Amino acid sequence: MAAPLGDEAPNHLSPFAVVGGLPSAAVSTGRNHTGGVTVNGEAYCWGGNTAGQLGNGVPDFATSTPVAVVGPS
Repeated sequence: MAAPLGDEAPNHLSPFAVVGGLPSAAVSTGRNHTGGVTVNGEAYCWGGNTAGQLGNGVPDFATSTPVAVVGPS
């Protein structure tokens, strides 16, 4: 179950499933966002994005579903 965003988002003191079912090899968290790398080496982020934390190039975008990080081509 994914946590909702915003002021009502609960704090989790133990791991919980994230929407999308991506098999993660590594996960890192920030204050209002989280990022992960899949077992295939793809980077995804979810949460708040007020300063571009999600890396998807969309300003003021927030989501509880992981979005692919856009990198240089």
